[in-house]
Amino acid sequence: KIYDAGHGIFLANFGHLSKAVTKYDWRLETKTDLFSHFKMNHEAQKVDAFQEQAGTGVLGRLLDVMQEENMTVGPISINTVTVMLDGKPESGRLVDILPSKGGKEFDFENKNGLNFADELVTAIEELNAGTKVNSGIFANHFSQSFIDTWNKTDDLKDVLRSNIDTAISGNRGNDFKQVLRMIKSASERGV
Repeated sequence: KIYDAGHGIFLANFGHLSKAVTKYDWRLETKTDLFSHFKMNHEAQKVDAFQEQAGTGVLGRLLDVMQEENMTVGPISINTVTVMLDGKPESGRLVDILPSKGGKEFDFENKNGLNFADELVTAIEELNAGTKVNSGIFANHFSQSFIDTWNKTDDLKDVLRSNIDTAISGNRGNDFKQVLRMIKSASERGV
């Protein structure tokens, strides 16, 4: 239903070659190990045979073009980081990584009464001791990233916990449910 309505896309795992090879010359002519699942998976996510945009992924380059055309983009990955979604670094676009089992709220005030080990609290206090407004070159960036992530988590937690009427099971069932939740909430998220 989602695919037929034009709201979804599915990509199958595939490998790539930058030029035609035979069983006799493939070792000399290719940079990729053709028989390694990990390598082929990684290369399939990048598919930049001529190294025109090194370090970027297939969908990341697509998102770069869409962003240049003033479209709103927001790459999301379920449970893991993937090179497929990496675009040009100058785009400043980060990938949101969602847990397949739903969003977790940051319990800053320890409402749940968790019992933190004294060693952990002491280590955190020592790590953050003696700071000044300009004591760390990355302090402002880190703080802003933390606040942005915290706010985004608060915004998404209800979406990620919403009920899905469709029965989806199997190893990837929860992953697909999160994707479905994100698709269903696209308009309220502004994408």
